[in-house]
Amino acid sequence: MSRPKMNKMYCGDGFPNHPDWSDLGGGGSTYTAGDGISITSGKIAADPDGTTIGINETSKKLECLVDPGPTYTAGDGIDITEGAISADVDGTTIGINETSKKLECLVDPGPTYTAGDGIDITEGAISADVDGTTIGINSTTKKLECLVSGGGGVDYSTTETDTGLRWIDNSTVYQKVVSVGSLTTSDTDTPHGISNLGHVISVDCVMNVTGGTNSGKRIPIPQVTFLNNSPKLTILVDDTNITTHSSANYIGDCYAILRYTKATTP
Repeated sequence: MSRPKMNKMYCGDGFPNHPDWSDLGGGGSTYTAGDGISITSGKIAADPDGTTIGINETSKKLECLVDPGPTYTAGDGIDITEGAISADVDGTTIGINETSKKLECLVDPGPTYTAGDGIDITEGAISADVDGTTIGINSTTKKLECLVSGGGGVDYSTTETDTGLRWIDNSTVYQKVVSVGSLTTSDTDTPHGISNLGHVISVDCVMNVTGGTNSGKRIPIPQVTFLNNSPKLTILVDDTNITTHSSANYIGDCYAILRYTKATTP
């Protein structure tokens, strides 16, 4: 009698149910090794570079047990789709910085600023804390500046100076010191050299007497006094001259301090 065909091979004493039968094929799946996995002589081993592999206590599966690192979300002008990062920022050039090798804005971001006296910059906010000083936007430079000088005043000068003040029509108030010389009992004209003279807001004078009985005296004008010999001074200002007329002759140097506006904007 012939034996039926079987996929078992007799390895022992001729009985098909003997424990030494071997499988000749047709059984189960086959496997190939992947990244960090090796199969040697039927044994699977894991040895990924810098990664710890083990049994996850929750899933009971062979997994990477270390933190895979940060995850990222897209921000303004940045899109992340299927792991690809793209940038679409209007008016801005995005690319790889050749030095840092990072994705960066490659255009000039503009000037940076540092705080100076009385100015503080904290998290991009500029604040001013200057004792006794007026801070504001300079109408010419359009910058945040100290608008007055000398700790709240303005220096005296024989050249035209912007005081930082404004007249009632918001026009600039200027100041200039003009030497008118000695005071006499006749009209004396002195050119003031001011162009486009507008409102004359104030005229003060100071007299340094260098001759006569009052030599060496310093006399502010106008002067509050009960003395009959105090100077009585008339001052007129037109588009060209300062005209002075005194009640007595005083030899010396008289300075007229004018504050005024312009008739037209320069």
